[in-house]
Amino acid sequence: MTMTTSSPLSPDTGGFTPDLIAVGAGTAGLPLALAAAQEGARVLLIEKTDRLGGTLFLSTGMFSAGGTRRQRERGIDDSPDEHFADILRISRGTVNQELVRRYVDLAPAFVDWLQDQGFAFEEQCPVIIYGHEPYRKPRTYWGVEEGRSLLALFLRLLDPYFQRGQVRVQFNTRVEQLILEGERVVGVVAGGKEYRAPAVVLTTGGYASSPELFARLHGGRRLVSIGNLASTGDGILLAEQVGAQVVGNQYFLPTFGGIEDPDRPGRVYTEAPDRWEITARLVPQVRPPWELWVNQRGERFIREDEASVDNRERVLLQQPDMRFWIVFDERILREAPPLVLKWPAPRLRELAREGRLVKLAPTLEELAAKMEVPAEPLLATVAAYNAALQAGAPDPLGRQHRPLPIAEAPFYALRQQGSVLRTWAGLRVDRDLAVLRPDGSRIEGLYAVGEVLGAAQFSGDSFCGGMSVGPALVFGRELGRQLARHVAAARA
Repeated sequence: MTMTTSSPLSPDTGGFTPDLIAVGAGTAGLPLALAAAQEGARVLLIEKTDRLGGTLFLSTGMFSAGGTRRQRERGIDDSPDEHFADILRISRGTVNQELVRRYVDLAPAFVDWLQDQGFAFEEQCPVIIYGHEPYRKPRTYWGVEEGRSLLALFLRLLDPYFQRGQVRVQFNTRVEQLILEGERVVGVVAGGKEYRAPAVVLTTGGYASSPELFARLHGGRRLVSIGNLASTGDGILLAEQVGAQVVGNQYFLPTFGGIEDPDRPGRVYTEAPDRWEITARLVPQVRPPWELWVNQRGERFIREDEASVDNRERVLLQQPDMRFWIVFDERILREAPPLVLKWPAPRLRELAREGRLVKLAPTLEELAAKMEVPAEPLLATVAAYNAALQAGAPDPLGRQHRPLPIAEAPFYALRQQGSVLRTWAGLRVDRDLAVLRPDGSRIEGLYAVGEVLGAAQFSGDSFCGGMSVGPALVFGRELGRQLARHVAAARA
């Protein structure tokens, strides 16, 4: 089921008294609404766009769990304890351990529930993913249509509740403020109207499309994003107005790579709406590198076959503008596996002739000018790499995979930019996902779940696979149940 502004299910809120209001109808808001409705609660979803799903339209939809039925069916011995230990290892112990512990304990049952609901898992799952620092066991899952598989499942399960009006959606409506009575949140103001309920849940996502908030939270850094255009930090800004504490902004790592759109500065280039499908393959476990990587100074900054993505991300963080160039020649283009899957050699040559996304020149000196990097260091970098390779000597940076020199004209360069999909800072909450003030006291009536909590709470100072989508789904479902039961108890 696809719901848009034209849907007859957009609510006439007159006479509809919700038991809870969710601000945002995406990765966390949909499982929250479903679970609450299944417990008998009336739910109002306030969504500022014209559709349900949020980041699920562009996310890979990966989530992780240890100790699932699907693992056992494939002979994988795993447990929540091992998952927890792996997260502490990868994050160097910098996560919110209370929330992570709760997540890893709940996640296996959630994955089993997905299986019971007929969720369309990608057949190979669970697997070890090398795009993030890898777990020690296969425990990462996603659907055949990535995040859209999750969206399809939740829309199917929610459909009966939409049809009978138990779950209603207010589209194209932005929440402007929270309503306080004394110290308690009792509702929201949205589109100039008041909506009241015993509980308000912020499920607004992150701030991957707010350069201003990103700069404020991360020391003035420039944002280059593939994030949902609606992810502008609304939940954080609303909660700050009522005294909430923001945590996790001391952490940040860029996603390693991304092509900045020359026509939309600050956005990652894409050829299809809601898809991050144009990416260079920079994971050596998947495609060993043939090219050189150089920074804005024209210098190599890490060996290109460095196995640890965590190391690659941390080194990229130190480069000017978090930017680098992938440099190669005609022979590499001709003989190597495609650098960008969607761009086979003829297409890449065509793009290079256009000169917008890929630079092309007959000499390295002219290539340097098009890259706007100093020519002398670039020439010296390529010469040192070629000389060591041709002499059979060790690579200056320790690289092992060196199939060809950079020598056959013409020469190419593809610019890469440290980019952002998920965001790191978010609202401080307790174990029950109630929003907290700096002194640790609850803001009564206000809860938060999903990326509005910040990725740092679940990944700390790193990327832990499946620990952004996973907690949004699992805690959304748990919080929906919890709040619905509170309402039922209060009525009894």
